Amino acid sequence: MLYRILWLAILLAPVPVRSADSAMTAETVIYDGHLHGYFLFIPAAAAQNASLLMLLHGSGHDGQSLIDPWKELASHEGIILVAPNAVNPALWQAGIDGPGLLVAILDAVR
Repeated sequence: MLYRILWLAILLAPVPVRSADSAMTAETVIYDGHLHGYFLFIPAAAAQNASLLMLLHGSGHDGQSLIDPWKELASHEGIILVAPNAVNPALWQAGIDGPGLLVAILDAVR
């Protein structure tokens, strides 16, 4: 239940927009002493407290593989996309890639 509440909070969290350029960037955040990568897409149409959608890739992929299919809709609706990379692209590991990391990424995006 806690994970569902966390996901809902991440998906509905308003995020202040810093840039008016529509571009995808590769970003990093340090969490629990480790460097973690994620992709960030902020559409030009994003409003000052835009909605954010966090996308989690499947096995053998990375965050960019999910940003690309969502870009058109996100651009049209003004939604910010964030797609973290799992440390091991083959699987997500709760202790390394779990909720704490996702909250740290959300905080970095804010």
